[in-house]
Amino acid sequence: MHDLNALVKRLETEKQELQAAIEEADSALEQGDTKLQQALADQTELKAETEHRLAERESEFDTTRHDWFHSSNRLVCKRRLPSIFVYGFCLFSRMLNGVFDGCFTTPHLLTQWTNFTDSVFL
Repeated sequence: MHDLNALVKRLETEKQELQAAIEEADSALEQGDTKLQQALADQTELKAETEHRLAERESEFDTTRHDWFHSSNRLVCKRRLPSIFVYGFCLFSRMLNGVFDGCFTTPHLLTQWTNFTDSVFL
């Protein structure tokens, strides 16, 4: 009987130790789950922030590219249009056989053209 009581006590002690170990493992598992959930939330937040920043950078890049394209086009037009104008003016003068009215003098037309291009392209 004595051996049986000793065995029961030992088994109860083992049972308590196993229950404590299970509770400890459950606690560690819950902490691990909590850390995992926090890491997933942080990852989602970081991904959203990164996508937002990327969208901002793409927008800035598109704006810069658009501005550069239009400014370079303005520069090209500003350089080409006077030569086109002079070519047209020469054709016009040939059509009139070199006879100009007082208001169609070369300096007058070039001045008007310069004023026009400055108002359009600046």
